[in-house]
Amino acid sequence: MTMSAESDAFALLGLPRRAWIDAEEVRAALRRRAAECHPDQAIGNARSGENDANTDFGVFSEAAAVLSSPPARLRLLARGASSGGGPSSSGPQVMSEELGNLFAAAAEVMESVEDWRRRQGERTTALAKAVAGREAVAMDERLEEVLGRVSRVCEQIEERAKQWDADGGKDAAKLEALAREAGFLWKWRERLTKARLALAGI
Repeated sequence: MTMSAESDAFALLGLPRRAWIDAEEVRAALRRRAAECHPDQAIGNARSGENDANTDFGVFSEAAAVLSSPPARLRLLARGASSGGGPSSSGPQVMSEELGNLFAAAAEVMESVEDWRRRQGERTTALAKAVAGREAVAMDERLEEVLGRVSRVCEQIEERAKQWDADGGKDAAKLEALAREAGFLWKWRERLTKARLALAGI
């Protein structure tokens, strides 16, 4: 069985609807639900009438995956906030100059890595391979630098999510901006990390 709707994730794990949730809090909620789904516990609950026969561990795992991912969790909250009658930013989506520059740097370094990988088949001499090795070191340094910048902005997003919660969690437009930025940032962080691993393996 799969989760009927992403919006059930908070309720399924019994967690508050917050923009920031500690990963350990999600794991603890999943463990608690897993214990409730354990066959021995489920039999006892069925006898007492407390067992929900339609809920299985996979549903709780799916909910935990959504809540463990900051972009997915923020998107989920943003959908709920905008459908709940709160203000929604329906105008053009504007990206800050800082993020625009960061994404441009990430795209540039990724393009360099892809270009370098495409040219590997053409490098047959020892000299060409040595040059490629030096290029790989330089690209890895650049990847590390851009990945560090992306990771720092990801940390800022998490801090902004905490602040959104502390402010009462009412500003739907801020939440939508957080969700949008988090979606881009986590994707870029994943792509840059994979590129570094691929570069190291060549």
